[in-house]
Amino acid sequence: MFETERLILRGFRDSDMDYLLKLWNNRVTQRFFYLDYVAPKGEKFVKESIKPDMEKAALHVMITSKEKKNENGEGEVMGYAALTILVPKNREGYLEIGLLPEWQSKGYGTEAMRFMVDHGFREFQLHRATLEVLEGNVAARTVYSKIGFKEEGRRRRQNWVDGHWEDVFIMGMLDDEWAEDYKQRQQQKYK
Repeated sequence: MFETERLILRGFRDSDMDYLLKLWNNRVTQRFFYLDYVAPKGEKFVKESIKPDMEKAALHVMITSKEKKNENGEGEVMGYAALTILVPKNREGYLEIGLLPEWQSKGYGTEAMRFMVDHGFREFQLHRATLEVLEGNVAARTVYSKIGFKEEGRRRRQNWVDGHWEDVFIMGMLDDEWAEDYKQRQQQKYK
């Protein structure tokens, strides 16, 4: 279990399946997760698609709130984040995150993703971190740029959604870029 200022990032539990289904079945969030049709997903989807991806991930966490508790007194589940090592020889990590809409636009995604990036570079000794984001997900692209990801390319008109084509942006961050940003954040923290 990891903690940030407002979040607890913990391992997946079988009881989290309902939260993943809620996330994947939300029209707003599903539209940005998956290049397939926006359609209801069931437990079979989680078992056959999501869980195998989680098992491949070097780090897969459920993002929970320190402040808002559920009926069991645990932090309310907000979403998930994952880091998968794509090419171990090249120390390349692929990042992803998903937050339920009620938790978006409040800085939680930035906080969780910054933790995942820092953890990836410090603990997994990544050389590069990469992610993909749909053109229509302007809020996520803004967060990733704020954290230090740079657009490295795009797959043009790859996704048909809401009656139009969208590009998929490929964004990346290198270890020296992260190290400089991390150093600056540490200096600001101790001023």
